[in-house]
Amino acid sequence: MSDDLHQTSSGKRLDVISWDEFFMSVAIAAQRRSKDPNTQVGACIANTNHRILSVGYNGTPSALNDDFFPWGTSDDPLQDKHNYVVHAEANAIISASRRDMVGGTIYLVGRNAATGELLPDATSC
Repeated sequence: MSDDLHQTSSGKRLDVISWDEFFMSVAIAAQRRSKDPNTQVGACIANTNHRILSVGYNGTPSALNDDFFPWGTSDDPLQDKHNYVVHAEANAIISASRRDMVGGTIYLVGRNAATGELLPDATSC
């Protein structure tokens, strides 16, 4: 080890983020793609070899134009976003190979759109 505790004797940096921090950062980037005016959620699925298998965010299915769907809540099912918006983790799961996901980890992060605060209780649905 060199005198600098942040490098090895060969000069390689040691003060890098962990794999969990890296995958959470990817999930945070994904949630920024959500167009939901209330809550943005992002997901990242990684395998045991530290490879990203899939990424998703809460939004309409990819084949649909989200300009034509409501983004609010309503007692009228045709005007309620919950009938059109797919959860971030579901979008990530349907975009990945089931075989590759076995044993993997899903990283999930949510943000309150009004405050910009990360949700401390963002959990998979």
